[in-house]
Amino acid sequence: MSFKSLLLFCIVCFAASCKQGGKGLVYDTIDTGCKEQARTCRIDLKASMKFDWDKLYVFDYTATLEEVNSALGIRYPFFTEFSDKIVFLKGNAVVYHEDVPVKFDGIDRKGGGELVYFPIKANEKYFTTASNATVFEAKKDKNNLGAVCFYLNQIPAAK
Repeated sequence: MSFKSLLLFCIVCFAASCKQGGKGLVYDTIDTGCKEQARTCRIDLKASMKFDWDKLYVFDYTATLEEVNSALGIRYPFFTEFSDKIVFLKGNAVVYHEDVPVKFDGIDRKGGGELVYFPIKANEKYFTTASNATVFEAKKDKNNLGAVCFYLNQIPAAK
C-alpha cells in the first residue's frame, strides 16, 4: 500500500468515526433543532440532515444481521451486536449509519439508556419511513439513566 493510499484510508476512517457532540449526529440534530423549545418540538429529519437520502431504518438492538439485511434488501456491512442501528439509504446504498450501544444498566425499552426513541412497535424490531414522511414531534425527557433523551412520534405526511 502506497503512502498516499494509507493516508487517504486513515482520513476516511477518522472522518467516519467522528460524531458531532459525542452523542451521534441524529441526537445532535434533534437536540439542536429543539434547543429553543420547552418540552416538545417538531423536527423534519429530511430537512435537517446534511446529506441526501430516501429511506430511513431504525433497528432495535435485538435485530439480527439476517433481519437487518432482509429489511434493507442489501448486505449491511456495519453490523454490531448490542446496539440500536440508524441507517439512511439512498437507493440501495448506505449513505449514513449510526450504532447506538445499549447501556445494560438501563436496557428497559421504556426508558433505558437510549437517547432517541423512534416509534418501533412492541412486536417489531425496526421502524422505517420514506423521505417524504420525516416530520416528528420530539418530546424531551430523561431516560432511566438520567440522560436527556427524545421520544419521537411521526406526524403523518400531508396527502
